[in-house]
Amino acid sequence: MILAIDSSTKSLSLALTDNSGAVIREVFVLSDQLRHSDVLFQQLNKITRGIKLEQLTKIACTTGPGSFTGIRIGLSFARTLSQIYNIPLVGVSTLDALARQSEASKAFFICPLIPAQQENVYIALYKTEGTKFKRLIAPKLQNIKDVKNLFKHTPVIFTGEGALKYKELLKTLFPDSKILTDTKFIFPKASTIALIASKKKGTSFRKVVPTYFQLPRLSKNPKN
Repeated sequence: MILAIDSSTKSLSLALTDNSGAVIREVFVLSDQLRHSDVLFQQLNKITRGIKLEQLTKIACTTGPGSFTGIRIGLSFARTLSQIYNIPLVGVSTLDALARQSEASKAFFICPLIPAQQENVYIALYKTEGTKFKRLIAPKLQNIKDVKNLFKHTPVIFTGEGALKYKELLKTLFPDSKILTDTKFIFPKASTIALIASKKKGTSFRKVVPTYFQLPRLSKNPKN
């Protein structure tokens, strides 16, 4: 069985699947990112009810990009479980997961967006090739107003929380494109992460690290 975890955005998702990625149980909670650690333990107990963690064959977790706090909480949790129970760990890009769950079945360009600080977004570009997704532009940090200059592929399917936040601007920049704003599209789902991980080989927890593109903004100490 595979245990998948995502806490890289304001949503928290866990899934328990078989080794092929077929869902056994899944939970999805919208939560304050600072409370992800509390909610994570509660949901883990719920999803693994009647199951021993030693039965897991693989653990999967998003590595970002996304919320600094959220990524750290989820990945630290996954790494700890991997270490304690000696279970292989798989890291999955948050943007890869969002692209996969866009449900695009034809040849489309897919652009997941995750809000970052100021008017920046985490972005990548994919193209569907049958049931496969080919990454055309690697994950990067980009000002939302400069997305138009990043690629010329159209029409594009925009997804992710950033697509919802900048919906009106994207409509202006890409009038022929489609913007997915339903919750099932804009937040990563652990079941999608498990499906991606089912096709990957797990590794040591030491080798799975977070994906950061910028340092977190720190509050200034008024005494300094």
